[in-house]
Amino acid sequence: MTLKGSLDIVVIPIILVMIALFWPLIQNWHRRRIFTKLVFRELQEIGPHSAESERENWTEHLSKNFVHCAILKEVSQDRDFVLSLNSDLVYYLILCIDNRVNEKITVN
Repeated sequence: MTLKGSLDIVVIPIILVMIALFWPLIQNWHRRRIFTKLVFRELQEIGPHSAESERENWTEHLSKNFVHCAILKEVSQDRDFVLSLNSDLVYYLILCIDNRVNEKITVN
């Protein structure tokens, strides 16, 4: 058996099987990374735009609805994705979302 024959029979199928097995893991890692970047970008927009803001509460500065809030509110649709995220990140995001909703209820 030549080197080319052994590559065709053994190595190439093993590489293809490994790619097929790890492809879902690679996709999930990529989705988590993109979502985390999105969250950090959206959280940077939460702060007041000027240092001399006249609003007292941080929830008053928010005039936008964020994508990560919609995803985390509908956990039943994206359960596997949310469970694959960093637990500390999800915990603090849900606390922020709940605090924002409670503040809007008490202010209105």
